[in-house]
Amino acid sequence: MVNGESALYLGRQYQIEVIQNSSEEIRFEQRFLIPARLSSERKKVLRNWYMERANEKILPRTKKFANDLGVEFANVKIVDNRYRWGSCTTKDNINFNWRLIKAPMYVVDYVDDNPMTLLGLKKPVEPALPILGEPQEKFVSFLIFIKRSCAR
Repeated sequence: MVNGESALYLGRQYQIEVIQNSSEEIRFEQRFLIPARLSSERKKVLRNWYMERANEKILPRTKKFANDLGVEFANVKIVDNRYRWGSCTTKDNINFNWRLIKAPMYVVDYVDDNPMTLLGLKKPVEPALPILGEPQEKFVSFLIFIKRSCAR
């Protein structure tokens, strides 16, 4: 990891700065401050940081949306899926991909609000967007973000 690299967080690119200090943790101050001693394990360390932030930001939103919709679930957690943004198990557990924390909050909210994920329905609800009152522009923005982030 070198100074000047960047990483996504909540839909924006932020510079990475490798710093000389005795800390064992990444700090985020409108840029990523990564202790030099952790730079050799950069992928693992950054992934763990992202997972912690996802737990802090996504899980409370999920609980709020579920409460607002009158939906109950057994458990919600952040997981390391390769191909899914979110899913719901047959035991009413909701799983979100940790990579979702790289996306803008409107993408997080779209995935969080999606009835296929939140309600665990076995087939799509038509029309999904009007049920949740989500403006179509946000869905289009979601698709654009997905297309751009998958191209990287």
